[in-house]
This record gives sequence, structure tokens and C-alpha cells, in this order.
Amino acid sequence: MRPGVRSDFHAKSPAVELLREANRVEPSRGLGLRGNFFAGWVGMYGLEGVYAADGLASPFYRELTGKLPGVDRAWDWRMFVDPANVAKARPYLDALNVRHYLDRASDPALMRKSLRLVKTGDLDVYESPTAWPRAFFTDRLMVYDQVEQFVAAVGQADGKPLAAIQRVDLNAYPQLGQVWAELASRRVVPATRY
Repeated sequence: MRPGVRSDFHAKSPAVELLREANRVEPSRGLGLRGNFFAGWVGMYGLEGVYAADGLASPFYRELTGKLPGVDRAWDWRMFVDPANVAKARPYLDALNVRHYLDRASDPALMRKSLRLVKTGDLDVYESPTAWPRAFFTDRLMVYDQVEQFVAAVGQADGKPLAAIQRVDLNAYPQLGQVWAELASRRVVPATRY
């Protein structure tokens, strides 16, 4: 028996190179649509997604991602966003620092309703201009009781990052009570020089 030609896992991808270059300027995460940019494998390229089958994944992160509108999960850890749900899911994925969305043979008319087309090639690369920075400083803090309250606040944040703490954790950090205030006037400064 002669084995057939196998996929070249070291082949160059213009889409992956574009993401690598963008991450040299400002780190961000990517999300593949319809099975592209698959979890676990993106690490081979030195890039990050927002999910993986990591045995050390935080149960709090899984709780949060399980509540995101427009985001479905399989195998408990794998997040799916249907292209038709990108507009609904984008504010929440923005909060997770998802700047790039990758798809193959995408529908540009649908995707351009909520994202900017950056490149068409081996994979179509779209960008969210409102993705939150990897790290930031702010002068206001939201206090919430349930994860659903935090998710609702992110949905109403209009692309502006916010910091939050669960009320049960506030007792351990009483000094944070000084910055607990309404969020509308918050100032946000992205971190630099990671």
C-alpha cells in the first residue's frame, strides 16, 4: 500500500502571517468560523484563540463563555459562532480580546454588517475595530452578583472596556470600594509594551 499525499502542516498561510504581524503591534485573539483556525492547533503558529481543551481551564471562564449570546459550545470547551450570529456575539467576543475572525469562502455581505474585511486569501480575515485591548487601566469598577449581570453590562458597554468584580470577592479587596462607581464616565487607557 502506498500512502497518499498528506497535508503540509508547515505550508505558509498569508492569513496566519497577517495575524502574526498584527500581534507584533498589539496582542489579540482570533476566532475561526465553521471549523477554521481550530483550537489547539493555532498555538503551533504562535497565535491565540479563546478556547481549547485545556485541562487547566478555569471553571469561571467556562461559566462566562457558556452565557455569551450568539456563542454555542460543543465538547464543553469548543466555542462555535455561526456567521449569522457574529453581529450578536461580537460585543462579548470583543471583551475576550477577539480582534480577528477567520473563515473560508465566507459571505462578505453578511460579515461586513459587523466586521471589517482585512484580507481575502487562503482564509478570509475580518477584524473587529471595537475589540478590547489585552490589558487596560480604568478608574471605575462595576460590582455584580451573577455572571448574567456582567454579561449584560458588556453588551451595553458600546465597545468601551470595563472592569468588574463579583460582590463576594469585594470583601477580600475593600480598597476597591473607592473606585466602585457608575461606569458611564469611566476612563480607559490601553496598556502598552507587553
